[in-house]
Amino acid sequence: MPRQKSAIRRRPLKEEKKRDYSVPRKNRLCVSIAPTNIIQQQTAFFKSNFSKNPIFEYQEGSDQQSYISRFEPSSEFLKEAECILDTCLEQYGSETAYLEQDGGHLLSKEETLAEFSCYLEKMNLSEVVNIVFSQTAIAPTAVRHNPKTGISQVTIAEPIVHRKNRIRGVMHHEIGTHLVRTMNEKLQVWHKKRNQFKLKSYIETEEGLASLNTNIEAAWTTGRKPLLWRSALHYYSSYMASQMSFVELFNHLEKYIDDPVKRFKEVSRVKRGLKDTGEPGGCYKDQVYLAGAIKILRSRHLIDFHKFFMGKLSLEDYFRPEMQKRIKCEGGTLPVFLEDMPKYLSALDEIARTNGISN
Repeated sequence: MPRQKSAIRRRPLKEEKKRDYSVPRKNRLCVSIAPTNIIQQQTAFFKSNFSKNPIFEYQEGSDQQSYISRFEPSSEFLKEAECILDTCLEQYGSETAYLEQDGGHLLSKEETLAEFSCYLEKMNLSEVVNIVFSQTAIAPTAVRHNPKTGISQVTIAEPIVHRKNRIRGVMHHEIGTHLVRTMNEKLQVWHKKRNQFKLKSYIETEEGLASLNTNIEAAWTTGRKPLLWRSALHYYSSYMASQMSFVELFNHLEKYIDDPVKRFKEVSRVKRGLKDTGEPGGCYKDQVYLAGAIKILRSRHLIDFHKFFMGKLSLEDYFRPEMQKRIKCEGGTLPVFLEDMPKYLSALDEIARTNGISN
């Protein structure tokens, strides 16, 4: 596929300015549906020798039930998820071994902050992104955008789980995909008019694309394998949460997550939204990572990825002819990994091959 010409240019780098990213801005963004008592419940769970189902509490006024009801558990890609997980274990033996061999050494808080700060500087986004660290966050990293202030917040969970070889992929996911598409969305005619243009939910496409970009660096690096491990794990865990209690799922996932602390976080992630986690059910939103990635991989030869990053369109809406004509590229921002389009496309081919995703 020939390199595509585009009117998009990355903005010039501003003169470097020092900022203390560890200090939150005054306009902090609203919290997620993460339980407010996660630390206390983790302590109680471990004291009970993994036998007491946590009872989660949430911020007053939060409507977590309304949020989790938007998603239903699916088994459509369950076989693909299990295949990816089992393939990884066959090659590495355990999740810990996989993360250590593929990811390199764990980063300190200071090293993590330096990596994110450098990436933001290169993208000329330092002034519009706030980085905070949280001991209660469940996701290792999450980005939230405040449309009123124009400021985005990157929340990094503590203790830090990011590793040297994988941190750039995390930033491709959170900043190069989520934040870039959010910024470019403002340029489009459908911005704040999604109902008028009959646009569908973009979350599956958004997270699937981000998951693929997490693995771009691995696909480019000799000796690494761009396995969709995390996406497959979330998909599998989410589905099993619909069948099991917290304790049952915690024990069931030991095969895939040998570290008990990480296993607790994964189960909490898919059980968030519930108060009594002894009941089957949970938040199935995390299935979108693998589902979206597979659908994009199967359509990758038909996608103009320059256009694809110009806003938050679902894969289905992107392929609508009338929407294709409306996508505005001029003035948009491109992530660093799209600077060499043939190289990017070859990485997607490698990710599809490694994970057994057929066209």
